[in-house]
Amino acid sequence: MPRSLTSSAVTTITCASVAALSLWAYAEFVPVDRSEQHAATVLARTGPRGAAAYRAAWSDGRLSPGDMRALREAAGRDIDSWNLASGN
Repeated sequence: MPRSLTSSAVTTITCASVAALSLWAYAEFVPVDRSEQHAATVLARTGPRGAAAYRAAWSDGRLSPGDMRALREAAGRDIDSWNLASGN
């Protein structure tokens, strides 16, 4: 009996791990919706870092949530640089 319980526990843990990995991969690599694509276009206009991040994000033909995080970070740095340069 304990042997079958151990086998069952391993199977349960394996299935749960595969399910969690699948959910993470779906959330990380599924393309974003149209409103996020529009936001990316707006962020690309913030400066050179935003434009470079936008080009890099679309290099594979799709825009993922990870690409959007990188684009927001680059656009934020452009905005910070502009604020420092303008004395605000």
